[in-house]
Amino acid sequence: MRRALSLLLTLAVLLPLALSCTPPPPAVSEEEILPVAAALLEASKPVNLAFVGDGIPVREGTAAVGDFYFPADEGWLEEHGITTLDDLRAAAEAVYTPAVTALLFGKAFPTDSLTLYDYQVRSVATGEGILVLIDREPMFAWYRGITYEYLTDTMRLAAATAATATVTLSVRMYKDGGAPLVRELSLPLVLTEAGWRCDKLTSVAYAEELE
Repeated sequence: MRRALSLLLTLAVLLPLALSCTPPPPAVSEEEILPVAAALLEASKPVNLAFVGDGIPVREGTAAVGDFYFPADEGWLEEHGITTLDDLRAAAEAVYTPAVTALLFGKAFPTDSLTLYDYQVRSVATGEGILVLIDREPMFAWYRGITYEYLTDTMRLAAATAATATVTLSVRMYKDGGAPLVRELSLPLVLTEAGWRCDKLTSVAYAEELE
């Protein structure tokens, strides 16, 4: 009895030590994360355009619906699989973490004034598809007229754990067809329940250089 009690006490002491020595899960490798990051960057292009860039293109030759809104270009919507506001949210959620998605939607659908909406919530219900506020202001004014080319061959893994990673790469930007500017993007990624997501906007414009 005494020997059994002694054994139990020994196990009680050793078990926490053994658990504390369990190695952490391995960090994600560069080979694993770079293709994921490249796919997220590509998927971010229409999302960025819709929210912080020039906005979803307007259908040419159409009259305004009401005083402020114009029908969106169906070709663009079909190309990117976005035909409803739910699709637009899903596209953002497929790229960005919930915190960044909430930031984007808080800007696009402010609750303080209906006339400041970038996209009209009621439009889908009335059969008009997505309506675009033609005089919308992007999240940052200097994102107007900018296109991006992500130079994925320059992408490198800068830091990583099992559930986070930071990749760096060069991005070539064009402002209204002008000379290109090359800038560096440091992009944090987070492994969520839905998969890897960007925890920062993938746009890299600088106001002081582009205005």
